[in-house]
Amino acid sequence: MSTWRTIAALPEHLQPVGSETIDRLRFMHLIEYAKTQKRTGWLRSGVNGAESISDHMWRMSIMSLVCADERIDHIKASQMAIVHDIAECIVGDIAPSDNITKPVKNNLERQAMNDIVHKYLHGSYQARYLMAIWEEYEQQSSAESTFVKDLDRLEIKH
Repeated sequence: MSTWRTIAALPEHLQPVGSETIDRLRFMHLIEYAKTQKRTGWLRSGVNGAESISDHMWRMSIMSLVCADERIDHIKASQMAIVHDIAECIVGDIAPSDNITKPVKNNLERQAMNDIVHKYLHGSYQARYLMAIWEEYEQQSSAESTFVKDLDRLEIKH
């Protein structure tokens, strides 16, 4: 079973301290979790050499660049693919078998994104952009977001 967490459960060296410079650096260390945390579903299935969260996001990003047609802003879709699971750096990779309801999972991820935007990146332009494209993906409110969601479903099967 995967372990979900909030920002308060992170190690001290990853806790935001209220300094824009230090918190941005701590965010850079926080996103390392995406590189080191293996995908829960693959681990439970006994897949040898299970991919990490960042493996998944990177592959989706490349897929979006080469698979988008002229109706899709492929740069935005690529960025969305990189950002769509970034909250997992805080909450972890929550799998359906964890029996956490969709509303609870969504709430945990939304809080993690708010922490990233406000506590780590201090509401900067870049932070607001990350939140905007994450929100667009979550709301499935654009051609890019539905395209990236389709890539997510496709990528998870391979």
